[in-house]
Amino acid sequence: MNLKIPIFLLCLTIMACQKEIPRATSLPHSFFDLKDFFEEEQQSLSGKTKILHKKITINGKVEEQRLDSFNLNKELAAFIAADINRPSWLDKYKVDSLKDSKGVLKRLNYHSLKDNLKTKELAISYEKGIVTEIYIKKAISTMAATSFQELTYYKGKGYMNKNEQAMIFSEADAIQLEVKFLE
Repeated sequence: MNLKIPIFLLCLTIMACQKEIPRATSLPHSFFDLKDFFEEEQQSLSGKTKILHKKITINGKVEEQRLDSFNLNKELAAFIAADINRPSWLDKYKVDSLKDSKGVLKRLNYHSLKDNLKTKELAISYEKGIVTEIYIKKAISTMAATSFQELTYYKGKGYMNKNEQAMIFSEADAIQLEVKFLE
């Protein structure tokens, strides 16, 4: 008896029964992608923005600066760090939207459903389908301190960063940074 044919058929049967192992694929973005948005903003602003006007208020004391040398990556890092677009967070945020009478998107809102998430709220405002403003609310609380941050980005114009921090056994600090992009 020729054993080559039964062995060949056995190998074919085994190979046919094996399940194909799925390859790792990247999941599509399910939320607004802050990282991509701000990377595009950095490219758009890098040629136009020549000066930053900064107004810093720390516990009521105001200081103003005009900077002609700055790093847009660092300036916008706080916004990128608030990105919620992760597959593991798909069920951790409630999403709602506001549309005008013609069904055009005006505002997209994300609210955290879990207390342990730093980014509590993300709101994107649109005008004629284009992002005009991004608002982010972050909060962190530990046994030693609480921190609250509000970030507002005005597309192509500048941003505001409000921070309040309170350490145990000390008074709260309030810091507000207003930045305008100048040509």
